[in-house]
Amino acid sequence: MIKAAFFDIDGTLVSFNTHKIPDSSLDALKRLREAGVRLFIASGRHRASMDKIEPHADLFDGYVMVNGGLCTFGDEIVHSNLMSKKDVKLWLEYIKKEPRSTCFVLQDKIVINFIDDQMQKVFEVLDFPIPPSANLDDFADSDVYQMIISFTEEENSKILPIFPKCYAPRWSPLFSDIIPNGVNKMVGIEKMIQHLGITKDEVAAFGDGGNDLEMIESVGWGIAMGNACDELKRVAKFTTDDIDNDGLAKAVDRLFEKGLIK
Repeated sequence: MIKAAFFDIDGTLVSFNTHKIPDSSLDALKRLREAGVRLFIASGRHRASMDKIEPHADLFDGYVMVNGGLCTFGDEIVHSNLMSKKDVKLWLEYIKKEPRSTCFVLQDKIVINFIDDQMQKVFEVLDFPIPPSANLDDFADSDVYQMIISFTEEENSKILPIFPKCYAPRWSPLFSDIIPNGVNKMVGIEKMIQHLGITKDEVAAFGDGGNDLEMIESVGWGIAMGNACDELKRVAKFTTDDIDNDGLAKAVDRLFEKGLIK
């Protein structure tokens, strides 16, 4: 039986086209809660940028945020994994010489140095709340969970060597998240289910992007959206319809039909 379900946001809960959660998805979430399933967000986003989720926050028991680097259950921090301060300082030194738009994700907020054309496109595509600007020297010794940097895949060989203790899961051609090695959504989910006292076999996860790969592959019921990348579809238990064609609701229906939720 499924006792907990984890949901990516962009392309899974929130449509890239409408920037809204489809009504059918909201109804499906309510059905899961009524059946006693605990619901969690599992996202590359920080809570400060989940403006489409906040009106429905009462549906969720907790959050696996910043790709699993910060996990909360109610008001309790269940898991926390920070970037190396050395990596943060190396990047600050780099962008003083070669300015590049960068979001710094802290425990309680996100800040940005400046917005270039590419980052502006990121905000438009994701309908992402624009973070406040900040003097980044003030954050040289701060606890940073993640960076969001606008660079293309062709620039990987230029940018990634600056972060020897990090990797860059990418779910958009416009930018990449920079997170500590060993951090991913599945690590966060493992910490959460340990806290709940359940097993991976009792977990469902829904996603569409490359940063969902580990969780979709590892939980008992990993479900790819119809709009998911091919790599995710290959490892999923099954693939549902697109988000804009009631894909999440159809997947939940299928779980009920299989008797995995009652």
